Amino acid sequence: NAIQGDDKSTAHKNAVHKSAALPTPEAITDYFEAWLAGLLSLETMPRDSTASVSGFLRELASTLQEKPEAPLVVLGYGVFRLLKLIAGNPPDGKAGAALSGHWQLDRKLAEAFGILNMDDAKARWNAGLVRAALAWDCCAGQSGAPVKKQAAAFMLENYNNDDFRRLLGVNRFDDITWFNKECFEDALFYGCLFNLPGADDKKLRRVADMEKLFRKAGKSSGYKLDDLLTFISGPVVYSTGESRHRHTSKRNR
Repeated sequence: NAIQGDDKSTAHKNAVHKSAALPTPEAITDYFEAWLAGLLSLETMPRDSTASVSGFLRELASTLQEKPEAPLVVLGYGVFRLLKLIAGNPPDGKAGAALSGHWQLDRKLAEAFGILNMDDAKARWNAGLVRAALAWDCCAGQSGAPVKKQAAAFMLENYNNDDFRRLLGVNRFDDITWFNKECFEDALFYGCLFNLPGADDKKLRRVADMEKLFRKAGKSSGYKLDDLLTFISGPVVYSTGESRHRHTSKRNR
């Protein structure tokens, strides 16, 4: 019944349409168990011999030790990931995120995090990230595309997205649009971690390359949002001769 709610937004109607033939309970269980098996196999996943991948895995493991809340966030993502299967066949992350928003499941997840003694602000941020991550898989889709091209497509699609800006802590000061260093690093860490369960050697290299690109872009940008976009995608020029990110950065956040 919740799927037939009053929200008539395009995203919601698309999600409802795709949810017409709901998966069986067995299919949902199998989908979750396959993801969980991939998560539990991270310690024995294929190891690439390149220094960049080895360094990436060491850094990820070190950061994981510093975040006692990380297992809760990853498990929350695993549960929300079921919405991909419920919303579409094949699984559709954007439709799953739309259903999550319609049912306000991120609020429920934040409440669950709070019950488990996570700080309120951190609980809300982590729950928002889990929902957004359903639709923001940088390493999915164009698996054969160059990493920088795929990263640029992600940035251009989400530059003005409210969830994207909220999660990065975007703010306006001295006529410059900034993003928060800690929010950026946390989003990058979890974005990588969410992509690793079940990853083969090829995807592992791709996630490592994507992380390296975004980390370098973050430092090089001085945490200015427009410079982050420029580093990854270069200026996007309209027929007026004005680059997209310079135009949209005038928006007051």
